[in-house]
Amino acid sequence: MSSDQWKSDWRNLYIHVPFCASKCGYCAFYSETAAGSALRRNYLNAVKSFLQRIEFPVPVESVYLGGGTPNFLSAGELAGLFESIRKYVPLSGSCEISCELNPECMTLSKLSVLNEHAN
Repeated sequence: MSSDQWKSDWRNLYIHVPFCASKCGYCAFYSETAAGSALRRNYLNAVKSFLQRIEFPVPVESVYLGGGTPNFLSAGELAGLFESIRKYVPLSGSCEISCELNPECMTLSKLSVLNEHAN
């Protein structure tokens, strides 16, 4: 597959949020438990910087936040991540934005953020 062909087929974005309250025995994905706010802030700043530098060749048709546990982030951190995505990623008009979550980490304020930014 040529580089140009790969770019034209690149329509989906996965963002790994590597934070969890605890590590599940079945999970093989990288994650940090009990991550403090400084580590989360540094990670989110790195994701934002990365998104700013990517030259997306086509509008993205789906964005998936997985983990880890994306809703381990605070409501403000989640909102900031979604705002970075919307600012720096060209989204198609029908882009699906979804987020893996743990019901034990859900709050009304996080639900409000998801309601505003995800579909």
